[in-house]
Amino acid sequence: MKNLRRILCTILCFVMIFTTGITAFADTASAAAGDSALEDGTYTFGVMTSTKMFKITPEDNGTCQAVVKDGKITATIRLSGDGYSRLYIGPAEEAAALEASNPNAAAFIPYKKDADGKYTYEVPVEALNTPIQLSARGTRWYDRVIVFYNVLPQPVKASYTIQGDTLRLRWTKAEEPYISGYEIACAYDAEFTDPVPVETMIDGQNTTSAKVYLEKGDTYYLKVRSIITIDGLQAYSDWSNAVAAKNIAVAKPKLSSVTAGTSKAIVKWTKKAVTGYEIQYGTSPTFKASKTIKIGKASTVSKTIKSLKKGKTYYFRIRSYQKTADGVCYSDWTAKKSIKIK
Repeated sequence: MKNLRRILCTILCFVMIFTTGITAFADTASAAAGDSALEDGTYTFGVMTSTKMFKITPEDNGTCQAVVKDGKITATIRLSGDGYSRLYIGPAEEAAALEASNPNAAAFIPYKKDADGKYTYEVPVEALNTPIQLSARGTRWYDRVIVFYNVLPQPVKASYTIQGDTLRLRWTKAEEPYISGYEIACAYDAEFTDPVPVETMIDGQNTTSAKVYLEKGDTYYLKVRSIITIDGLQAYSDWSNAVAAKNIAVAKPKLSSVTAGTSKAIVKWTKKAVTGYEIQYGTSPTFKASKTIKIGKASTVSKTIKSLKKGKTYYFRIRSYQKTADGVCYSDWTAKKSIKIK
């Protein structure tokens, strides 16, 4: 079964394409960051392109260094390959026509090799956070699109909760502009070379959790990163911390009694060797719109719940939880008990 899952995951990985990219812009470049001018200095910008055939070297993780001087930006980008001899700010048709009439025109941006042997280009940047059309000279001129962005997403923080065979990966919300969603990586090993086939792409900046189904005995390693999208082009933050999640056995308490009082209920349960307990209660037998109280001491075995409505029937249940290094594991809920409040 596990081998089948791994084969399926390999197929999923091949169909997932993501891009990070390159640089460029025009002679009249200005230090524009949205509506705000950048001060003179050296900056790290994110950069994305429209095709994996034209991308930043992986060592630079979708970023480039840029210098702002006298209100103008010059970005130095390093490509992953050596297939392009020069760049041009503008469409390929225009670049080809200029090359035919003036092969040494100053508008062409030649490559230089750096100390690592990478093809680098010094590109004037006309605008940030805006798609720019440029062309690259390989065997012919090719049209490309590029975006520089000055808000680099910070890694989110990951954790998890487990109950039964369900793991829920959780993460902190990314607050940067242009966040369109998140990507999850899940694997059987800490190096993430043996992936688990799960739904990896999560839409929406406000979505901060995803469900994964566990198999008994397996340890799952998970991490998440945010996706930045500008006019259809995508790039990624660094990965979050990796969490190791295993479905450990958590002793379930027994709900001993629930006693009604005047506008209150006294809940009692058996003690277990755990981190603590959670009590859930409400007026619905399915616990819809219920409330939850967390008890942070294993030695606590009773709780008085006040401000309940007189004459109403309330339902109660309890579970225990055990904290781990990266998350929390829960026991199953107990059977519910109901009482009518005096």
